[in-house]
Amino acid sequence: MRNFTSSSSSSTTAATLSGVNHSNVQIKKTKRRSRAAFSHAQVIELERRFAQQKYLSSTERAELASLLS
Repeated sequence: MRNFTSSSSSSTTAATLSGVNHSNVQIKKTKRRSRAAFSHAQVIELERRFAQQKYLSSTERAELASLLS
């Protein structure tokens, strides 16, 4: 294998020699869920509810969400 002095040509050549074409590699991005924006009253109610009970079941979360919306 040749020893190149230019860093840009050596990295390009090394990538080509290794069979990797970085320009065509797609990076899989995970979709982020948007964050819910709560009003001040909703935050107060959420804090009150979580102070009473640290964990809410999925049913309780759904009920609380419908009450707060």
